[in-house]
Amino acid sequence: MALWRAPHATVMMDKTSEVNSGTTIIGQSGSLASYMSGATVVTGSMKNVTVVVPEGEVEMTNFLGVTSSFQNADLDKKPFGMAELSGTFVLTHDELLMDSQSTPEHLFFGLGDTTPTGYHQYQAGLITSGNYNRPAITIVVKIADASKEVTMALQNAHITKYGDVKIDGADGVWEFEISAKALPKDFAIEWKD
Repeated sequence: MALWRAPHATVMMDKTSEVNSGTTIIGQSGSLASYMSGATVVTGSMKNVTVVVPEGEVEMTNFLGVTSSFQNADLDKKPFGMAELSGTFVLTHDELLMDSQSTPEHLFFGLGDTTPTGYHQYQAGLITSGNYNRPAITIVVKIADASKEVTMALQNAHITKYGDVKIDGADGVWEFEISAKALPKDFAIEWKD
């Protein structure tokens, strides 16, 4: 049995509209990671990554009567929950989570404002045309060695948390937390055969 460690991971993010011409990468002929060739690789700035696979809760429903010495009951299958990715980024000199392909756009804040010459300003919750300026994104986490791999994808996800910017100690570095969520239909996990 092989154990994967941090050096085996690659995390890629991009606007969903820039990945595979905006069409789904789930259920296509290529591997999930093969569609992320132009995406921003954020692996070198990220740690403490968690991918929450959608949970499929069930609840017991009790009925009257007894069968085989147990009260009659059945399981009520609830809808699957959301997929989620969370992690910690090291705050760097460059803007992290920028779309690197067409019009540069921040994957949480949107386009931002370049009014102050030489700067980009961003405001959470900014609305310019009836919608929040927050793009849908695709996140792919690939864990691989020379011959095996596991890949997880969240497509049409939205970053829900970009913050708690903090320093981890007097001799540490500045960091911030990130969280993104997607519907169960926009999550996939694949193993290389």
